[in-house]
Amino acid sequence: MPAPRDSKLGTHHIAPNYEKVPDWGASEGHASSWRPALLRMLNERDPERLARAARALEDALFNRYYEIGTAVRQHDWAIERIEMSHAAKLLRGVLMDKLQYGDRRMAERS
Repeated sequence: MPAPRDSKLGTHHIAPNYEKVPDWGASEGHASSWRPALLRMLNERDPERLARAARALEDALFNRYYEIGTAVRQHDWAIERIEMSHAAKLLRGVLMDKLQYGDRRMAERS
């Protein structure tokens, strides 16, 4: 079955696998603030708090990506960058699937 087509972007949207959470012990950046933010977002059920958790994760991912982008030895952070990519896919899935960001029907209700 083909993926649903996102009429706004003209692309196919494939829902992420919410079971695939980044491997916490694989990278060197154990103190990264995006990991707890990811778990808070995935465990949240209330739509208002879920939206706040998603925004917090987005901020944390952006800040951490900037931090490791300015690191002296960038190759040391390759594993964490892969994990962050998976976290960003989960974030996109929550925004589109659970919070219906970008959905015209939601915009019409407002």
